[in-house]
Amino acid sequence: MIDCLNEYSQNEVDIFNKTIMQNPIIQTKPFNPKTGKWYEQQVEALLYLNKPDRINKGLVGGGANGGKTTLGCMFIAQYLMLEEYRALVTRKTHAELLGTDSMFEILSGWVQNPDLPDGLYGEPRGGLNARIKMDNGATIDFKAFNDESKRQQAKSHRYHHISHEEGSELNPRVLKFIFRSLGRDDESIIPLAQLIQSNPATNNRNSNLENSNQLIYDTYVADDAENKFIEMDWRHNPFIPQEEYGKALDELDAEDKAHQKYGDWLFKQTNNSLITQERLNDTQIELPDIRPYSTLYSLDLAGAGRDKTALNTTFVHTKTGHQLMHRLSATPDEDADNMIIEHIQKDIDSNFKPALLVLEQEGGSFSTTKRYYEDLLLSEFDLELDLYKPDKAKYIRAKGLARTIRKNGWNSTTQLTREYYLNKHTYWDLFMDDFIYITKSGLQNSSPDLLDTATNLNEYLKEFTF
Repeated sequence: MIDCLNEYSQNEVDIFNKTIMQNPIIQTKPFNPKTGKWYEQQVEALLYLNKPDRINKGLVGGGANGGKTTLGCMFIAQYLMLEEYRALVTRKTHAELLGTDSMFEILSGWVQNPDLPDGLYGEPRGGLNARIKMDNGATIDFKAFNDESKRQQAKSHRYHHISHEEGSELNPRVLKFIFRSLGRDDESIIPLAQLIQSNPATNNRNSNLENSNQLIYDTYVADDAENKFIEMDWRHNPFIPQEEYGKALDELDAEDKAHQKYGDWLFKQTNNSLITQERLNDTQIELPDIRPYSTLYSLDLAGAGRDKTALNTTFVHTKTGHQLMHRLSATPDEDADNMIIEHIQKDIDSNFKPALLVLEQEGGSFSTTKRYYEDLLLSEFDLELDLYKPDKAKYIRAKGLARTIRKNGWNSTTQLTREYYLNKHTYWDLFMDDFIYITKSGLQNSSPDLLDTATNLNEYLKEFTF
């Protein structure tokens, strides 16, 4: 027995059975025949959104692997057997709207099922004006709203059902505006409903997303919210191995874990969110036998403002790709050549054989700089150079390194605690400060140059298979 059924009339349950469970278009039902378990949260959402005497607004989600997309497809396909039915599916970008495992892809497969009865076959059309049109005249429009101006696309349309896939990624003004497009003729029997399927958004380059999370929280999640929130994530989904998924989500960094595992709509990045000092200190080991390792360098040249030129020695295991950061050097001087030469020479004197130096490519023309350092390294050490051009923000690269550390793919040696920057602070202390206090907007008091050498190399190595 499903507990929520007690809250609905027999007529409402009968409509659910007819439009969902007996609907030949819907190929995935909220019931797992292998286990005999109902997906109760999906059932409750579909019943709640089908009240005939009101405009229904609901939010499902809160965490990962909850079956939100499948529920959205059931919700949108519910009344496709009626020729008057009009529905809208939204997403932030066009690529996500029509991409692999999207609602468009799933619904297209459903309506092209050759076993469907006559009149219930549909024809999908991709492109900028994507649509599914049924033989009986019912339609589903698919629209992307990657900025606020696109909201006008829905201005002159009326829809019975609207689904916002990953609604927390949309601009909050778009969410408010599109709700106005719910409408029907007086004689229509189809309930009006808007469904948001979403987890809290994590995107470190879009300031609107914090506002979207707040809007959705205030409208659906808060104790005094007027609309329905049905928590639906990996803990509730009877179609997945829940324990296995829960352990996989533990690998995420603090922000992603708060959003994807625990569905925390109001989590905000704070210091120590990426990694703690305790976890960083756990990476410290004495220098092991490095014969299975190659000696690589990562160089970050000083730019304008508070930058330093920083150089990193990291041993990389030739079979596993394990990284072992051994030394750091930095200088605030514009002429950093002496620091670079002395750093590499000290490694050679310690019987380490340099294999490659990876240089971060700054913006603009870089060919002259590249040639200069190629000549310097070849003449001094017969050392080759390769460029790494960052395509992610510093904070995102730091998240990637934190993830590598959690997977035990990165360590540091205690040598870092025995060498000092300007005879004041150990390089290890400065590196930890860079890592612990980096935020989405950078660091409060300095540029994370030491951290950049490690995160750049970590990203560079992702291009190789070990």
